[in-house]
Amino acid sequence: MPISLDATGAFVTGGQYSSQSLIRKITKTVDGRRILQDTNNSANDFETKTKADPSKLDASFSK
Repeated sequence: MPISLDATGAFVTGGQYSSQSLIRKITKTVDGRRILQDTNNSANDFETKTKADPSKLDASFSK
């Protein structure tokens, strides 16, 4: 992807088959709606979660 769209990529630290996942950071919550961080730098916008959580509950996002 060109740097103009994404300055740095993101990856899970444990590698493939580690059960880790990348989760997007939350900038703020407005009326129960999560506003996700997007700085065009995936290394800043995501963090690694030890085990994937597809629930979409607050625990599956990062603050």
